[in-house]
Amino acid sequence: MKHFSYRIHDRDFVLNSIWEGSGDELHYNEIYARNSDFGARILSGIALASLSVANRMGETGWSEPRQAKFSFESVVKSGDHIDILSCCKQGEDALEVVVDGRRAMRIVFGQETPPTPERSATYQKSKGRTLTAGDRQAFDWWISSAFPQVKLAPPNIIPWPLLASAVSGLIGRMGIISVPHTLLVNRFNEWNFFRSVECGETLHAEIHEVIERDSVSKPGWGVWSSARVLVVSDTHNDIVGNSKWICMFKHGEDG
Repeated sequence: MKHFSYRIHDRDFVLNSIWEGSGDELHYNEIYARNSDFGARILSGIALASLSVANRMGETGWSEPRQAKFSFESVVKSGDHIDILSCCKQGEDALEVVVDGRRAMRIVFGQETPPTPERSATYQKSKGRTLTAGDRQAFDWWISSAFPQVKLAPPNIIPWPLLASAVSGLIGRMGIISVPHTLLVNRFNEWNFFRSVECGETLHAEIHEVIERDSVSKPGWGVWSSARVLVVSDTHNDIVGNSKWICMFKHGEDG
């Protein structure tokens, strides 16, 4: 089992906000976060996944697009020390992120590429975003600052952790929760990428098959899920990836 330790830095909040956005005050407002249920700023789950996956990919070599399942189990706060553990046993290729002895995230990698999903008759479409060489430079600086020993992704492509952050940002700006809420946290993502995305491509996200309901196990909270979030290249008019999402949100006073 390979092991790497890292302390969560301010740059991990700042750099990820370029792609995922800074609308969630739990991540970017010290005063708001201090008065929240968590007591401090928490790092976005997608940011934590991007750091962990980039650390792993930089050590083993950046493969072609692949599958990854993210399970978000516990929050990571500003200044926390995390341990990134590479676990390969019983044929499973996985990463675990541990903070203060508890597992914060588990990532399971897969090599199988599922069939390209079909579009529904109706869906929600995000705005578009062009991912440029400047995005790639900023991502490389972030990862090399955090992990100077790892190799960067091949030139002129958008590394898929960066792509996941950008898509998460596109979705987050859509206002996906239909009822008033105060907190929104990721619980599970599954990502599948069918090809590499090159610098300069313009992408949008499409949300299909949404379910929104009250949580059975956690009173005062709701669950939002989508079985299909498509990542579409407007540049080449093709589907480059898809994901499944499960989030939880805390009802606001009117929710």
